[in-house]
Amino acid sequence: MLITNFCHHIYPIRNPFRSKLRGDFLHCSSRRIILRGIHRTLIGVLATLSSFAQAEISDITISDVTTRAFSVIWVSDQPVESARIKLYSDQQGQSEIAGYTIQTVSPAAALARGIVKIDVRGLAANTVYYVSGEMTDNSGDITPFPNTGSALLPVKTALETSRIDAANLPIANDILKHPVFELDRTTPSTATLVLISLPLKSEYPVSAFGIQHQNIANVLADLNNLYASDTHKSLKVAAGEPIEITEFRGNACELAKQKSILYRRLPQKADSPPVAEIETPQACFAPDGKAADFNCDSQIAFGDFNVLLAGFGQTTSADSPNCSFNHEFDLNQDQAIDYGDFNVFLSVFGKMENTHAAP
Repeated sequence: MLITNFCHHIYPIRNPFRSKLRGDFLHCSSRRIILRGIHRTLIGVLATLSSFAQAEISDITISDVTTRAFSVIWVSDQPVESARIKLYSDQQGQSEIAGYTIQTVSPAAALARGIVKIDVRGLAANTVYYVSGEMTDNSGDITPFPNTGSALLPVKTALETSRIDAANLPIANDILKHPVFELDRTTPSTATLVLISLPLKSEYPVSAFGIQHQNIANVLADLNNLYASDTHKSLKVAAGEPIEITEFRGNACELAKQKSILYRRLPQKADSPPVAEIETPQACFAPDGKAADFNCDSQIAFGDFNVLLAGFGQTTSADSPNCSFNHEFDLNQDQAIDYGDFNVFLSVFGKMENTHAAP
């Protein structure tokens, strides 16, 4: 209803929007005009504006899954004031589960960038749970996930934690230390979330935020919390295996460009029996000083070409930062992944670090 004070001498007139609003009339009284058709239109407009007020959520991820716990991660294009999740025993969200605890572990700097990580504890082993969640931004607007009518996100806890492998040898995976910086590549970052996984082997990644000490920030990721995707039991990692490192930077960049992926390999170790230590991942094969082994499989081949192709055409600059820009693909260091880098890649294509590997 729209109210005004200027029509008490005006008689009812036909709505000029009759063709669209079904011929409603403008009815005047001494104090008001009732615009029936326009009223309905405004309701629709307000509903649309309400949907625009919601934040955009992306990169919903399950991590750090053990027999009794897991973490839920997502990224928003708006700063996060608070976040919460619920667990259900069914994918339609009809039967809510109780008896578990949740804790938001994102530091304030990460929440300001829209990066949420919630730890869930007190669960049962080898059990499927279904997750829904919501966040409140700094304006008080609430955004849920998944969208209304969509199936909830499933996660299955691990079957068994063991420190002995099938050969009766100890499982003593390292804690990996990975440095994290802001986009200037020099300032330590405690707002960046890092996920580490073993491609095709670990069922879920492990994740952590950077911890600053003096002039550097490091992520510490315990690989003993990795579980095998085939057995759902503790995963024993091997020296030299490639690992995938994903960095979530949130709304420091456009949401579609907020994460980057790079590869490293686990350090070589001579301990027998193995001893768990804090170790830094090793760089991949770099023939002639050119770090073109992007997938860290000890050879420069079509697998690396496909990885390079995925980033081809990207650029970054101080004025237009691109968090997904992988500086390792920028082989000629001109802040663009283009044909110049492709030519450098071709100059080492086919080279192998391990002579037993197939080209």
